[in-house]
Amino acid sequence: MKNLFARINQRNFSALLLLLGIMISVWFIFSKPTALPKELEEDIYPVDALFIEAENIQPEISVFGNVRAARTANINSMVAGRLVSVSAVFRDGSFVPAGSELALIDSVDYQLFVEQRRAEVERVKALISELSTEASWESKIMANVERQSDIAAADLKRLLDLEGKGLASKKNKDESELVFFKSESARLQHSQSLERINSRIIQNEAQLVVAEASLAIAQRDLLNTRLIAPFDGYLTDIRAANGQRVSSGETIGRLLSATELEVVFDVPDDSFFGLSTAPPDDNDRPVGLLFDRPVEVVWKLGSVVKVFEAKLARQGAEMAPELGGVKFYAVLTEGAHLEGLRAGAFVEVRMKVQTYKEVFRLPSTAVTSDSRVYVIEDGRLRAVDVVILRSIGNELLIRADLPSAGASVVSRVFPQIGEGLKVSPRVSD
Repeated sequence: MKNLFARINQRNFSALLLLLGIMISVWFIFSKPTALPKELEEDIYPVDALFIEAENIQPEISVFGNVRAARTANINSMVAGRLVSVSAVFRDGSFVPAGSELALIDSVDYQLFVEQRRAEVERVKALISELSTEASWESKIMANVERQSDIAAADLKRLLDLEGKGLASKKNKDESELVFFKSESARLQHSQSLERINSRIIQNEAQLVVAEASLAIAQRDLLNTRLIAPFDGYLTDIRAANGQRVSSGETIGRLLSATELEVVFDVPDDSFFGLSTAPPDDNDRPVGLLFDRPVEVVWKLGSVVKVFEAKLARQGAEMAPELGGVKFYAVLTEGAHLEGLRAGAFVEVRMKVQTYKEVFRLPSTAVTSDSRVYVIEDGRLRAVDVVILRSIGNELLIRADLPSAGASVVSRVFPQIGEGLKVSPRVSD
């Protein structure tokens, strides 16, 4: 009996344990937390933003150039000969004032040539004077002969009238005709002689012109034996010494103007059209080029910086596309040489270009490849088309449909940027 109750209790206990395990499992199943679906959140992109506003901007271009002499002159020996004197200042780098004698060529032969040409001029003048006197006397004789001829003609006419009336003999008429013909022959001879003398006078006057021209050439050659500095300047490329023989036209040095200096520099293509004579029109197109505008020339000598004033003078005769720029010349104001500035100095050139009105300045990273910027409005982006006017270093000048009072724009675009994107701006200056 005890064994029976023991077997029954053992079965009940096992069933109880099984039931308890089922109840616990059911409890765990129904009591586990339920995961509810989470609502999707919109991505917010942090961006760098910049506040810009419209302003009038006159950019300044800065390029490098070289100083050169506005005037140069070759020191040439215009006549051949031996250098008998060379000035002590006729050396490379020497400053010489205008009118200084630099060298002297042996002038003895040229002085003799001048005397010979002058003697020829005097000889021709004397011959012309002699012929003029002879022509004067011949004219007086011619006047007397003409009077005799007139008297003989009147006498012959009278005899012819008398002969017609039977009052004169044929012999008297023949004698009168003979006198008339003799006087007429004398008149013709003297007239021919006078014409010959006048012709010789004309020929000698032409010879006088030639003689005077030869004298002028000889005098010029004599003057050219002295080599004179045509203007104030510095000497360079000197190739002359005492006793040296030079030929006509040989270059023995060069003179660079000291007081007339100019700067040669290249303006980049993107800045060329900023040099306009007038503000740009409605389409931002400049009109012509403005010369005489001020230019600032900066010369740096180590820690010493010297600034000179200049004016834009002219543009290069040819465009140089292979250099990527346009050549310009600016004339330095008088007195620059007094500060030690000379030809060959390497300088920086600063110059203002045209004024852009009501434009926006922003970094080039803010503009997309299709010329758009993104404006931040109520935390979202709005794309705005822009017109790029010019670049200034890493910045751009643009014209866009933006409030002139200013707007916040994305200063650095990124690949995912787009219209309506929600952003968290970090505004910088």
